[in-house]
Amino acid sequence: VYQGAYVYDISLKDGLKLRGTITHYTEEDYQKAGGYLYGKDIERVVRLGDSLLTISEDGVQSHAEETVRYEGGMRYVTHGTDCPGASEAGVAYVSTDTDTCATLKFTCPEGKSSFSGACGCGCR
Repeated sequence: VYQGAYVYDISLKDGLKLRGTITHYTEEDYQKAGGYLYGKDIERVVRLGDSLLTISEDGVQSHAEETVRYEGGMRYVTHGTDCPGASEAGVAYVSTDTDTCATLKFTCPEGKSSFSGACGCGCR
């Protein structure tokens, strides 16, 4: 399973030629997820100058347009009190590992809402 952007050269002479790929998932994410990935899917690719910016729910990355070499990135950080205490009534944590939260897809029972933030993810 691969989730990411494919960058191609296109010409009448050579047709489509793969230049490189970009993903926000790490090798560890792939190992943890099994066959299903969630939370770091690339949703947009924007060309800015000589760079390709890729945007996911997890953050933003920049890659050189010509070589598709990683230039840098930034993960989004959730601040505040979005996550309830694990001892609160009706709270069920799916994971307290925020990296694992990015690879899990779960649904909450009717009447409960999901949460995800700096402290983990689950239902309340």
